[in-house]
Amino acid sequence: MTIIQTLILGFVQGITEFLPVSSSLHLRLTSEILGCEIDTLYSAVIGLGTTIAGFVYFRKEVITILYSLIKCLKGYEGLTLKSRFLPKDKDARMGWGIIYASIPVIFIGAVFGDSFEQYNTYLLSGIFLAIFGIVLFLTDKYCSKKRKFDSWNIRDAFFVGIIQVLALFPGVSRSGSTITAGLFLGYNRFAATKFSFLMMLPIGLGSSIYEIIKYGDTITTPTLILMLIGATCSLLVGYIVINCMLNLIIKYSFHYIVLYRVLLGILIVILSLLKVLV
Repeated sequence: MTIIQTLILGFVQGITEFLPVSSSLHLRLTSEILGCEIDTLYSAVIGLGTTIAGFVYFRKEVITILYSLIKCLKGYEGLTLKSRFLPKDKDARMGWGIIYASIPVIFIGAVFGDSFEQYNTYLLSGIFLAIFGIVLFLTDKYCSKKRKFDSWNIRDAFFVGIIQVLALFPGVSRSGSTITAGLFLGYNRFAATKFSFLMMLPIGLGSSIYEIIKYGDTITTPTLILMLIGATCSLLVGYIVINCMLNLIIKYSFHYIVLYRVLLGILIVILSLLKVLV
């Protein structure tokens, strides 16, 4: 892999990680076009770049949430289990919501993760990309979108976490599934998207660190340099995309993203049936 190739892959990762379009599918397609291979370790490292971008962008929220969680665990609201783990404080409630929302995908991924590999084909990726794009369109168009970010509660967060399990299928998109779930629950675009981004941070960090520890002994110095270049690129681009996404969705709908998903999904299905993508 060349420096230009890793910069392009980092750029694609940075753009697509926080857009509901499936970053893993776009990385796979981009590597095909560039004529290079990316393994699990490379994906984990450049994915860590976008995760760090999220932590940097939401640093104030993350610090506030962590501080509130620690206070609750110390018994600030009371010494009962309910007051510690189902707090009234909105920041602590948000923190536990993110934690509880992460449990389903972590459990299913750990226990049945290998079973999802059989679905990782271009044909199914294209189908899922288009279908779940249409689902995003329908929820964005017909659900109320009246609830604000401060309305998030633990029950809603856990529901979004359950829906996030669908992102284990190729082409669905982690942010796409969670934003859709938030819209379905009646949250406005900003509230659904911001919560989606926040709940991606611990999962993204944990999965990247796990893969790096698992495959880290195979890294050579030249490969490590290329990975760090790609991760830096994805970090910078990802930070810009978060800011743009949160500002644009206040004024605009997801219709253009849906159109892109459907058209790309149809194209991938056609190329897969023609054996161009295998």
